[in-house]
Amino acid sequence: MFANKSRMKGRRMSFFLRRMATALLFICFVGAGISAFGRYAVAQIGGSEISSGRGYDELLPHALAGDANCQFRIGLLYLGGLGKPLAPEVAANWFRRAAAAGYSPAQLMLGLLYLNGEGVERDVHMASYWLILAGEQNDSQALLILAGLVAGGHLGASDMEKATVFLKRAAERINTRSLFQYQQLDASL
Repeated sequence: MFANKSRMKGRRMSFFLRRMATALLFICFVGAGISAFGRYAVAQIGGSEISSGRGYDELLPHALAGDANCQFRIGLLYLGGLGKPLAPEVAANWFRRAAAAGYSPAQLMLGLLYLNGEGVERDVHMASYWLILAGEQNDSQALLILAGLVAGGHLGASDMEKATVFLKRAAERINTRSLFQYQQLDASL
């Protein structure tokens, strides 16, 4: 009888985790779209001089010289269509340069582009590659998305233990959404 009860609890938990992972994936990268996120990110980090396009001329020499932060900001301008034409392909190229230099915000953004197939061909495994690199630098958003991908079985078989590790690491980075989800997951185990 105990074994049956344990199996039922495992099934309920598995169902709960799959629902959580699906909702998490929807919220993280399907709901608003990357271009909307690009506009938001430009507004948050770029300031009015960048979103108006004046900052592009100031950023370009630094970006061409290898400044990953400037490369990332130029990518945001193209992704958000603010001050520059909306061009996700161009944005992806700028993000790739910054991501290759180890800049975690660019690694996160490139992972999201691959996940959505915006500016690049949709490729969940390339998305996970860039998200893992960002996660290794403790980017809480990348860790949260990875938890959803792993729990939802988007990278092979669903692995709740690995998803829990990603959620815990994200929660430790004081991402309140991941902390809440980690507490729910931990309470259900």
